[in-house]
Amino acid sequence: AGATEFLTATLMAGRGHAARLYTEYRFLNTKSWRYGTWKSKFRVALRIVLKSLGLRKPLVVKGSDGLEYPLYKGGSWLGITRELAIEVLRKYDSDPKFVRHFVSAFGPDETFIHTIAMNTPRFAARSTLTDATRLEDLSPLTYIEYGKEIKIFTLSDYDTLRQSGKMFCRKIVSGRSDELVRRINLAREAAPLTTE
Repeated sequence: AGATEFLTATLMAGRGHAARLYTEYRFLNTKSWRYGTWKSKFRVALRIVLKSLGLRKPLVVKGSDGLEYPLYKGGSWLGITRELAIEVLRKYDSDPKFVRHFVSAFGPDETFIHTIAMNTPRFAARSTLTDATRLEDLSPLTYIEYGKEIKIFTLSDYDTLRQSGKMFCRKIVSGRSDELVRRINLAREAAPLTTE
C-alpha cells in the first residue's frame, strides 16, 4: 500500500461566489494589527478600494519557473507525509514568485499546501479531490459543524462524532463539553489502541 495524504482539496477556478474571497487582494496581511485599530481599519478599507476598482487576484498562481498553477482550497486540519512536507518547504524556499501570491491572499493556510499537492501528480494521486467548497467537507481529519458560528459539541453529539469517521473534532469548550470529553475518555480506556 502506498502513502496517503490526509488532504482534501477543491479547484477554485469556475467556483463563482464560492471563490470570491480568494480573488480579493489582502495587502498588509502580515501585519499583526489588532482588530478595530485604525491600522486594521485601513487594511480593510484598502481591500474595499481595490475591489471597487475591479482589481481581482487570479485563481492561478504563477511560479518563478514560468508555469501557472491552478489554485486549490482545502481545510487547514490535514495530515501530510514527510515527502510532501519537504516539497512544500522546497517550494517555499526556492520560488519567491509563487510564495508572493499567498502573502496578499485570503486563507493561505487553506490554499498554499493544497495548491502544491494538487499540482504535483504523485501527491495529487494520494490526496482527495472534491467538488465541495464547505470547510466541513474539506477537512479530512476534523469533524466540524458551521452554522452562524462553529458548533460547540456536547455529550448529545457523541454518537455523531463517533460515526463521522474523523479523528478529531472542533470545537470542545471547557465547562460546556466536559461530559463529552469524559465519555470519549471512557470509550478510549475501554478499547485501547492495538498495534496489530
